[in-house]
Amino acid sequence: MLKDKTLTYISLFSCAGVGCFGFKKAGFECIATNELIERRINVQKFNDKCKFDSGYICDDITTEETKNKIFAEIKKWEKKEKGSHWRAFDGCKYEWFRLAHFA
Repeated sequence: MLKDKTLTYISLFSCAGVGCFGFKKAGFECIATNELIERRINVQKFNDKCKFDSGYICDDITTEETKNKIFAEIKKWEKKEKGSHWRAFDGCKYEWFRLAHFA
C-alpha cells in the first residue's frame, strides 16, 4: 500500500495482463509484471499496466536474475513511492514464488 492508501500488486505468469485489468480498474498500481513471452509483455505495455517501464520483466521466473529484478522493483517502490510492497496477489502464484525464492 502506498502512502496515499493506494493498493499495489505484482503479477507473475501474467500473460497479456488480462487478469490484472480488474486491479487497474479498481485503482491498484502494478509494481511489477513478469512474463516469458515478449509479445505478451508488449500488450501489457500498450495497456499502460505499470507506472515504471522497469516493471515490465520479460524473463524466466525460475532464474535468480529475474527474481532479483522483481525484488528490485519492490525496493524501488518502497523508496520512490514511500509505501510498502504488494498487497494483492494470486495465492498459488505467491506460494510458488515464495517456495522458489526462499526454499
